[in-house]
Amino acid sequence: MELYRTGYGGMLISRVEVEKYDKKSVWIKDADGSVFKEKKHSGFNDFWETLNEAKKHLRESINENISRHRQGIKKHQSALIELKKY
Repeated sequence: MELYRTGYGGMLISRVEVEKYDKKSVWIKDADGSVFKEKKHSGFNDFWETLNEAKKHLRESINENISRHRQGIKKHQSALIELKKY
């Protein structure tokens, strides 16, 4: 069966063959045939049942990052304006 992984390597979304999965974990078969367990959702990567779920997660994450960076830009622009007073 396949799941969709986000947050791994340089790819936005990749399809991954898994042996099995549950709410918390996925079991992935490595290239040499060994199976290893990973968290389904971690700070490193996330696994999704559908492509649409993966895309939704990335869209929300990207929009949050854009919003955070816009707030940072506004803060720095205000600092530059404040600096002109000196």
